[in-house]
Amino acid sequence: MNRKQTIRELASIYHVSPSSIKRRLRTITKIWQQPDLTGMSGFVHIDATYWGRSWGISLVLDNATNMPLYVAFIRSEMTILITSWP
Repeated sequence: MNRKQTIRELASIYHVSPSSIKRRLRTITKIWQQPDLTGMSGFVHIDATYWGRSWGISLVLDNATNMPLYVAFIRSEMTILITSWP
């Protein structure tokens, strides 16, 4: 997979229902540990994907290392970065 896929596309690829994809995504967990940003400079990529119905993710990546600097689940398309940024 070399590009972004929608839930519907993933369901088609794996021959399951969209609700099965959503159910599987809900079970994925990751413990977030904020990296030390002291002395760092450069660019960051900010991306937010919202699937609707209170379901989305906000992600900030370091350009040099491609490491995540910030991850947050979002509940509203309009308040993605405004209310979820630390």
